[in-house]
Amino acid sequence: MHAELLSQYEALTSHYRQIDYQAGAQAVYGDTVSHLNRLWTAADQVPSTLYQRYVNLLGDTAQLAAWLAIDGQDYATARQFCSVALSSAQEGENPGAHAYVLGVMSYIHLHAQRGHEALRLLEAALRIANTPRLGVNPAVRSWLYEAMGEAYAFAGDRPAGARALAQAEQLFDQVESDTVPAWLGFFNAPEHAARLKGRCLVRLGDGPGAIAALQSACELLPEHYVRERSGTLIDLAQAHLMEANRVTKTPEPETAASIAGDAWKLAVLTQSGRNQRRITELLPSFAPYAHLGQVQALTASIG
Repeated sequence: MHAELLSQYEALTSHYRQIDYQAGAQAVYGDTVSHLNRLWTAADQVPSTLYQRYVNLLGDTAQLAAWLAIDGQDYATARQFCSVALSSAQEGENPGAHAYVLGVMSYIHLHAQRGHEALRLLEAALRIANTPRLGVNPAVRSWLYEAMGEAYAFAGDRPAGARALAQAEQLFDQVESDTVPAWLGFFNAPEHAARLKGRCLVRLGDGPGAIAALQSACELLPEHYVRERSGTLIDLAQAHLMEANRVTKTPEPETAASIAGDAWKLAVLTQSGRNQRRITELLPSFAPYAHLGQVQALTASIG
């Protein structure tokens, strides 16, 4: 292993990350796992002068593979990849990555709406991230607090969730984009902060706030970021459904159905099993509005 080859491997991980954003997890999952295995087997060939760079790259590639596995709803494999990423962060003495990987692991619980289990991991992550001498980037801390807001919502403590979200926003104001680690690059722009804020507000039951944040995110997200756009549209559809139940106005469920239909097209395009499942799980909420044209169109498209 020499420096030029390691640089090429780093570029490859970054390239696979961008493909995931633009084409979905399934388009790049196999290549990412092969890349991770290649890095893993090269461990004994890395000179000491390059070893810290190598182990950080190994951890970055492993956490990327974990996210891809999570999108495919293969949570057991995701945990295995997280284990590699966690070990790499510890070996590379990278507290920011260590805290981040604990956050990735918490998302496995968040996807199952297990708030208390997610909170335990996020509290451990924040014990590391909030230790001043470790110098963890505020973007990492902000991202963790946003996840904690969702976890509190699932745990039934909405006031604590709102406080965590406020802390996330305060920390995001301190983020300087050129200092954010590559593995958290998706969190260094306003559109991504708005997207995650909107999702958290949906969990916290704030329909109007969620709609405002998610609409802003949709306007700001580049068109080619299809994976993020699909997930954002699903959250926006759910927020409009929340408003439909609150104000009983016809435009809300029709708007929700139209948005969910757009999200479904992107979920199919990117072969995202998780996003397809999320939309399917919304269908029972449309039952009271089955007579509406947009709702019928959505049901027909999903089949």
